[in-house]
Amino acid sequence: MLAVYEQDASQHIKVFDLKGNFKTNIEFPGIGSLVSASGEHDSSEFIFKFNSFTDPGSMHLVDMDTFTIEKIHQTELSDKSINYDDYITDQIFYPSKDGT
Repeated sequence: MLAVYEQDASQHIKVFDLKGNFKTNIEFPGIGSLVSASGEHDSSEFIFKFNSFTDPGSMHLVDMDTFTIEKIHQTELSDKSINYDDYITDQIFYPSKDGT
């Protein structure tokens, strides 16, 4: 079973067996969001689409037997002068004035 969680304004996929026991996390290529996921019930693979501030959309194939992830498509923008490898998305946490 796959479960999508949101934590710290970013989504995450966790894998559980059919008894509800946690197996592993499916690692996204960065801090961002799951756009969609699809797969067949009798297949050991599924595809997810991911995007973020520095990724306009990429598709990844996940092998559920080995939990390996392969990027199979990257959305290209018409402005070829943008190199997304020149940018990073990072999260920085600060305590509030009241310490919470």
